[in-house]
Amino acid sequence: MLPILACWFAFNASHIPTICKIFYAIITDEEKYREYVTLIIRLSCFDWNKPSEKLPPTISYLKFRYILDSLKCWTAYATLFRSVQLQNISSTLKLFTYSIKSEQSKAYCLIKDTYKNLLKEITDIPGHSFIPLGPGKYLLDGKSFQKEYLVHLYSDAKKLFDSKLEDLGHYYKDLRDISVVAEMTIKSPKCVPFESRDQPKISITDLFNRDTQLSVIPTICSYTEDDNNRIINLIVDCLTCLTPMIYVSSGGPYRFPEMRVLKFAGNARNLFINPIDKTVELITTYSKKKIPYSYMQGRR
Repeated sequence: MLPILACWFAFNASHIPTICKIFYAIITDEEKYREYVTLIIRLSCFDWNKPSEKLPPTISYLKFRYILDSLKCWTAYATLFRSVQLQNISSTLKLFTYSIKSEQSKAYCLIKDTYKNLLKEITDIPGHSFIPLGPGKYLLDGKSFQKEYLVHLYSDAKKLFDSKLEDLGHYYKDLRDISVVAEMTIKSPKCVPFESRDQPKISITDLFNRDTQLSVIPTICSYTEDDNNRIINLIVDCLTCLTPMIYVSSGGPYRFPEMRVLKFAGNARNLFINPIDKTVELITTYSKKKIPYSYMQGRR
């Protein structure tokens, strides 16, 4: 393994005969040397010209594409050069050109498949410039961005939510603060908000007895038709504020179509209560990793 790595990453003209022999062995032997190709591809992702105490920095997609292009050429030319010396060019050439992929060289197919996947990744990535500026700080398309921005975003959304909730309180006699409602319901020692996730209750309100429900339901004041529209708009504003608050505080990002629907009852209910830490959970049914859904993957 060491000779091939030395030849590949510290190349000079004297290495050509050795490289030809090594690549010929890799291409013509289906199993024994294939792991060397995998190792070369993985190590080619790093910038070895920048020494580091740990792993060196990775190179750009475009530079990696250039290296894979070079690796494809070297693999083909070096192998065919050696096959000319061994006078078996016809059989060796089929390992690169055979129409049936199963008859081609597995090692060469590995390089080609990696190259195709890289091209697809480059195509899928939007054309944005992303430059690290230090711990937690970045330059995105020329605009400075840092994690404190998310803290301020959450804080601003929370303040706007509280102000809308305060305005909504003008239409109710006893609209309680959310923290007070939580203490009276899910965090109350008298309440045991537990249910089977396999057979959940129809509504999240079914977790609490009637007295508890009545104690937190506000009494609405008399209002006009114009007030009714105003109340609906304030509720919508509160829900709109919840969207960025949930998005930036839940770890992996939700998909917007799922996050915009908060359903506390019915067959497609997605709001539950964690019986351990007594928090409200928004359960998703789709993973961006595109792996089978499970409770632990979808839980936020």
